[in-house]
Amino acid sequence: MHQAYKKIDRYIEVYEACSGVIGKELPSYSQWKYLEELHDNEGLFGGRRFSRTLYNRLGSTGECSLELYKRFYQLRDSMPEMKKLKLPSEFELADTVEKLEAVSNSRSHNTDLDDRIRGRKAYLVLEYADDKFRVVVPGSSYEIMLEAINQDNCLMDYLEKHANGETTIVFLRQTAVLDESYVTMEIDTDHCIRQVYGTCNSTPDRAVFEFLERYARKKWLYYNPCELIEGIMELNDYEDCDDNVMSYIEEFAKRTGTGEGRHDMAPKDPDNAFEQLTLESLYPELFLEPNG
Repeated sequence: MHQAYKKIDRYIEVYEACSGVIGKELPSYSQWKYLEELHDNEGLFGGRRFSRTLYNRLGSTGECSLELYKRFYQLRDSMPEMKKLKLPSEFELADTVEKLEAVSNSRSHNTDLDDRIRGRKAYLVLEYADDKFRVVVPGSSYEIMLEAINQDNCLMDYLEKHANGETTIVFLRQTAVLDESYVTMEIDTDHCIRQVYGTCNSTPDRAVFEFLERYARKKWLYYNPCELIEGIMELNDYEDCDDNVMSYIEEFAKRTGTGEGRHDMAPKDPDNAFEQLTLESLYPELFLEPNG
């Protein structure tokens, strides 16, 4: 009975100290354990400020999720470059922790992979910049993993392919904030810009596509904005696309379209052909005149 009274006294003590943040709803198991650590100033949460976001996330989760959130904090705190990483939802938590574990392990276990990635960076001539954007070629597996976490995408699946030259991953940065992830891009072995995604596989702004048109011309790459947008919309279950982006695609089609449905954006070269398909050539039915 003595132990039972001690537990009751402790519960009362913690509740009185934290009643201001608990509210009317009884805390879940994970929320209560979180408040205990804050109150006792012990464990991972000892010395930290109360996080309403974390407390709410723990409302419907069990002990396992609390431990995963602890691991998230441990990993994030061990890598200064991750300090801006937002707290994941309970649905994203396991995947985020797995990615952070991979990043942490990569620092000492990816020597061969990094050698190949550095080798590719040394000879690839894909970097380019203007006053708004800069294209950056990654120099290590660590950089690609950071991009995967910051962009919340599946880029880690492309590590070996990029290292082996089966495809090429590049980062598009805003010139004013080069240290922040912005857009991830894939260029395939046919010198075609194959994928372009913002954070969480979102559609980049119109300015990005305008830059990519100039970039493709400069680097002699195949560029088809309609195909890129189609890929993004398909991945996101065909949710509505930004009107500014769609208007750019329409303008691009009118500006570059010819009778053959193709337009060359760079001089002819038998060893390095460069062509751009137009929206009209891919979807001619959209451009038919109405009957009557």
